[in-house]
Amino acid sequence: MARAMKVAIVDDEADMRQSISQWLALSGFDTETYASAEEALKGIGPEFPGVIVSDIKMPGMDGMAFLKRLMSLDSGLPVIMITGHGDVPSMPGILMSLTITPGNSGPMPFSASSALA
Repeated sequence: MARAMKVAIVDDEADMRQSISQWLALSGFDTETYASAEEALKGIGPEFPGVIVSDIKMPGMDGMAFLKRLMSLDSGLPVIMITGHGDVPSMPGILMSLTITPGNSGPMPFSASSALA
């Protein structure tokens, strides 16, 4: 039997973490959740065997600083950045800091239905 893909969910909002985790678990994924980027870095290391879903706006280390730390650990880690804010003022800078290729960014704000599409 094939193992379910692991998904690490990093979001400071408990309801959002639980919602995404439940939705992905019901879709057949193996999920683990973290309340902060700092907490996630203790559990996610190089060669993490899955995908990381992280909020952009979080207290403490924000999602972009978290992304940079993850890329320094393993530049091949697949990371999906989400936000519930469609008007994040730094969004143009965030997008410019990423390598943009067709299909690597979805609509904002994030919605569960758009992620599975």
